[in-house]
Amino acid sequence: MAQKKRTGTRRSNRAAKKRSRRNDLAVLALGIVTIFAGSWLLYSYAGGQSATTRAAEGASTSSSQASATPSAPVVSAYRGSLPIVMYHYIRDYATTTDTVGMNLSVKPETFGKQLDALKADGWTSITFADVANGRVPEKSVILTFDDGYDDAFTNAFPELQKRGMKGVFYIVSGFVGQPGYANWEQLRAMQAAGMELGAHTTDHRDLATMPADQQRMEIDESITAIRDNTGTSVVTFAYPSGKYNDETLQAMRDSGVFFSVTTQLGVADFAGDTAQLRRVRAGEASVFPKDLDGLNGNPYVSGGVPVFAPQQYPAYTKRYYRSKYRRR
Repeated sequence: MAQKKRTGTRRSNRAAKKRSRRNDLAVLALGIVTIFAGSWLLYSYAGGQSATTRAAEGASTSSSQASATPSAPVVSAYRGSLPIVMYHYIRDYATTTDTVGMNLSVKPETFGKQLDALKADGWTSITFADVANGRVPEKSVILTFDDGYDDAFTNAFPELQKRGMKGVFYIVSGFVGQPGYANWEQLRAMQAAGMELGAHTTDHRDLATMPADQQRMEIDESITAIRDNTGTSVVTFAYPSGKYNDETLQAMRDSGVFFSVTTQLGVADFAGDTAQLRRVRAGEASVFPKDLDGLNGNPYVSGGVPVFAPQQYPAYTKRYYRSKYRRR
């Protein structure tokens, strides 16, 4: 009887040991699985983080490379051509010893007749903001006035306003309020009435003779001055005396200004680089709309391509300009 009890006890102990070993193996297996699973998850997470980091670094590198790449030429959404007329003084001026001053002057009476001729022939005056927003009706013209003289407010502005027409006035920010120049109050009144203000540097110096950083300062400070004193953005710029170089063009494209005008004669082509737009120089003897092509050739045909390609004509030269206007 005692022998049977001892045998049963040994069997029971062996069974318990077997169960214990099975439990230990199960625990061990679970531990191994857990370790492998944890390692796999850790590897996946690290790999994912690494890929994400590489992607971010790649994006940062691409962004850096993009910002270092010179900006492309500014191209207008409007792809047609139209005349941009260039005025300076609107005043009675008969000082025969000042040939330049006389050539740059148009009498208020003559100016009014030129505007009437444009209106009678169905022309609509627009601004560069209109061009940027696609508001370009048939037979559109942009009337520009350089330097911001006081007669822009006293003579040009009333004649435009009287006829419901618009003008673009290029302001030398450092000259505002000085004798012979409009002040900020007058310029704000003009802007509020629908006129557009463009930048013309801070002191009207020849940009082509300046280092690149000084050119940028002249351009950026004039833009900032107009924006700060009128509360409006600046979308157009005029090169003083029409002088500029490749560094000027790059500075203009970086400035965010869409449209820059030159003194080169011809119709402005908005399908090309709008940092080098041509203009039609107006004078006391100009006859509009006949002279809107800028070369006394065939009249301009609106709503598409101009009647001539600018590159077919000789480049603008001072000799050409002087001979052209001396005969008048």
